[in-house]
Amino acid sequence: MAKTNETTEILGTEELETVATVEVETFAPGQSNVDNMVDTLPYMGKGMLGILIVTVIIIACVALLNKTTSPKKKQD
Repeated sequence: MAKTNETTEILGTEELETVATVEVETFAPGQSNVDNMVDTLPYMGKGMLGILIVTVIIIACVALLNKTTSPKKKQD
């Protein structure tokens, strides 16, 4: 509480209310957060698609290497 009183004396009552209002507006959840998330969805989709493509390529390479380098079975 002492810290709040010191701030009030230094800034004044009107300035302190303005600072508090700015902080509330900055951290209040609103439509702009949803809009920003929707705007970033294409980037996230491209990233996930890239990860999927690389994973499929790695699996195909491992399968191909297993097929070509596996020891031949003897037929009796």
